Amino acid sequence: MTAAGLEIRRYSDDLKDVWDRFVATIKNRSFLFRRDYMDYHRDRFQDHSLLFQLGGKLLACLPAHVVQGKLCSHQGLTFGGLLMCRDIRLGQLQAIASALRDHLHSEGLSHLDYRPMPHPYHEIPAEEDIVALAAEGAALSDARAVPFVRAGHARLSRDRLRDLRDKSLADLLVRRSDDIRGFMRYCAEHRARRFNSTLVHSADEMVLLAARFPDNIQHYVIERAGEALAGTILYRHGNCAKVQYSAPASAAMEDGVMTHLYCKLLGDILPAGQWVDFGHSHDFDGNFNSGVHQFKESLGARTVLLARYNLAAAGRTPP
Repeated sequence: MTAAGLEIRRYSDDLKDVWDRFVATIKNRSFLFRRDYMDYHRDRFQDHSLLFQLGGKLLACLPAHVVQGKLCSHQGLTFGGLLMCRDIRLGQLQAIASALRDHLHSEGLSHLDYRPMPHPYHEIPAEEDIVALAAEGAALSDARAVPFVRAGHARLSRDRLRDLRDKSLADLLVRRSDDIRGFMRYCAEHRARRFNSTLVHSADEMVLLAARFPDNIQHYVIERAGEALAGTILYRHGNCAKVQYSAPASAAMEDGVMTHLYCKLLGDILPAGQWVDFGHSHDFDGNFNSGVHQFKESLGARTVLLARYNLAAAGRTPP
């Protein structure tokens, strides 16, 4: 399929090296878009990833899959959207957006469910996709609040400062740990107890992914006299670190020990100035949890939009 000289190719396994080499150079890159990450759960998704070329040059890729007659970008990832080369121009994105609507129509798909990367992850500005898709009729379908803070620049609330002065939480050490299975066990217990929910990843999956991406997926614990009091798994994307999972080892000192863990990560582990994503403050059904959000704000974080858009196929009205 072509539009304004643009070619769209479906991803296949023989394009893995092409895909991964491109992902390493884009302006909104992340290890999440490497095929060794995307494909760990490929049995759950009907892949329909796309590559957009103009004059033989790869301009953009779209991690995507098909479900219930729609194209999704990509529900197996925290975010996705068009992965764009560093020198792409808005006019080229406009051609891609137009061609994408035609592609949806030709494939019998009703619409695109689109989730772009939040802007703190961008190495250079990368929101041409949102402008171009909006011009084609894309509409906001979901808006979630994601608290971000810069490492080394957190302004703590009085409650968090009080946690740091708590003498019962003295002599704590934060270190990197390999005991991901142990952490995932008590993290699952905490999630069930506190939020009546489950983890997205199993312990086996997290161990596998950490082995594949040791520089990007890191587990830290805060301990006293060798006893783990809490832990976290960080996803390190280069321009931004995301708190993928975090939990206290017991319900006894939840807020206090988590304050110490986060403050040591922000002050000692992560480089000053790096963005830190605390994860959105919504449950699986999209309901906003104000208490969770306020705790993250008490660590100095402020809200960034995690957006979702719907783009109708050519010839169709928006869903």
